[in-house]
Amino acid sequence: MSIVRHELSLHTSFFKSLRKLGRNEQDEIPDFLNRVRFDRHGGKLNLKKLRHNEFHTARVTKSVRCVLHWPPDGGHLSLFYVGQHDHAERWFNQHRLGTSLRTGVAGRVAPDRRIAAVSDLESLLNREDRQHFWHVDDEDLLHRMLETPDQLWRVYLDPRQRELVETDTDGPMRVLGGAGTGKTVVAMHRAVWLARNMVGDFGDCILFLTNNSNLAAEIGRDLRTLVSDTEVLRRIEVTNLDQWVERFLKSQRSELQILNGRTQQKDRIWRKACDKVDVDRFWSQELLKKEFEQVVLVQGIHTLEAYLEADRSGRGITLTEAHRVELWPAFEFYRESLRNRRLVEREDAYREARLRVEAGRTGLPYVAVVVDEAQNFGYDAFKLFRALSLTGTADAERERERNRLFITGDAHQRIHRVKVNLGRCGIDVKGRSHRLELIYRTTNSIYTVAAHVLGDGRYDDLNGQVDTLLGYRSLYDGPFPYWETYADVEDEGAGIIVDWIKHLQHKDDLGRDDFCLLARTVSRVKTWERALKQKGLDVYCLRSGGADTGHGSSVRLATANKLEGLEYPAIAVLDADSASYPLHQEMQLVTSEAERVEQYKQERSLLHVVCTRARNHLLICTQGPISPFLEGVFEPGRHGFARH
Repeated sequence: MSIVRHELSLHTSFFKSLRKLGRNEQDEIPDFLNRVRFDRHGGKLNLKKLRHNEFHTARVTKSVRCVLHWPPDGGHLSLFYVGQHDHAERWFNQHRLGTSLRTGVAGRVAPDRRIAAVSDLESLLNREDRQHFWHVDDEDLLHRMLETPDQLWRVYLDPRQRELVETDTDGPMRVLGGAGTGKTVVAMHRAVWLARNMVGDFGDCILFLTNNSNLAAEIGRDLRTLVSDTEVLRRIEVTNLDQWVERFLKSQRSELQILNGRTQQKDRIWRKACDKVDVDRFWSQELLKKEFEQVVLVQGIHTLEAYLEADRSGRGITLTEAHRVELWPAFEFYRESLRNRRLVEREDAYREARLRVEAGRTGLPYVAVVVDEAQNFGYDAFKLFRALSLTGTADAERERERNRLFITGDAHQRIHRVKVNLGRCGIDVKGRSHRLELIYRTTNSIYTVAAHVLGDGRYDDLNGQVDTLLGYRSLYDGPFPYWETYADVEDEGAGIIVDWIKHLQHKDDLGRDDFCLLARTVSRVKTWERALKQKGLDVYCLRSGGADTGHGSSVRLATANKLEGLEYPAIAVLDADSASYPLHQEMQLVTSEAERVEQYKQERSLLHVVCTRARNHLLICTQGPISPFLEGVFEPGRHGFARH
């Protein structure tokens, strides 16, 4: 007699209830699922019918039962809830299974058309509820999902995501997607797929690049969770671009270092550069520096001819050809002065690395390149990405770009003033451009606020066309974000945060390390840290350079721009007032209306990113008038949480 093996689909409510079980009870779940999959008629599960004939509870342990749907043909089983005996039946009755399942849980959406064809389940659940299932047909995948029930979307791929991961392309691929749609997850799985299918010789590997060290560390940690095969992990090198470039240049016996910080040194050089032109006649030192940073560097300009043709839209000040000719010697002097000090601007370091890569004889082992958070890279970076993606090809095959470059990004999350057109970098993504629209990280309520923050500005698709927010949706709900105001940080502000944390710990059983508090500047972080510690709250300040790998039960505290790549169940934006978003200090440096529009856009994107890092709960705090980006979001008098 052949062995019957049931197919399983797990509802998001199953994973939420699983997290509430004790550790010993959780350890029984793998064995229970194994019994479910191979029990032909349910005889070993002690099934008890519920109100609807196809729904039962099944025995997990003496005191724990699971609510499941067992169709007449017994082929495809769906699990909904696991908990204490009485709780399981109560949960079934409260959620009215058999008519319309409305769980309201913060689950993850994983639409799979196979679910709709299962017995009568389609008629029992409404369309939205049916999309809260995870169809699992892989034993190893199932065990990883059980081990990390609150991080399912980092392990599981929905059909659309899996298609992108496993697509065999004849050139570079670009994947756009809003915050929380799983772009980074797709990029990680793509790197794993490439490592398994493209790496042949020992020593060859996939290069995974992103724009900051925190995100690189998180991706490295998540890959170790995702993949148990150490050989596959060895084939993937994860790093941020600056670190890779500095290591590469050092390996090429270059003494150049990327210029980070050193503001006073830069200002001294710019003062000398101003002597090369008649700046006072129509320009200033600050404007000269901005012209270099926002036009010359961003567009990868290295010759006067290229500068004469450069696009200066958004700068607000018209320059004639004669003016550009007059300014160019100052830019050349600045670059030469840095090199004399063995320093180089970030974008110029990218160019230096690219030229060496293109010259060959570097011995680089890369057979493919994966780029995440692409919206924060400029022209020189993308030209380097293309060069790196072709390092493993023979000279006669350099036009062959199959599967060699994979790019993910979203201009709505661009927090640095860079802009790129992939086509102008020699990267052709025509016919290989895709979009992710289902939001996996955050709730519909939080995303509604985050989308409002962006306003009606125009955002690009990294290739010269317009991208919009149309189509993005989260199919699960959660509480609407709260807004609290405070007169001072030391007493009222810190008190609000302590009460909010206690409120959610009681309501949602969150740990203190599930909370992250975001201040706008470093000085504000220090102010909040002192105030919160005086209230008895254990706080850990996040630093640059690594993943949040755990610091006991401390509440996390950071500046807004430290949060890229991180996410938390609950986030509080501590300084969401009009002086912080947009940041008053930055707006004071604006010299034209066009530049003001661009700076506003960048500030909106930063607040958008901050809000979308919250999975379930978002608290907006203001000292003074609320940010103009949030005006109209909250109803007067109906925005606070229940204080104790």
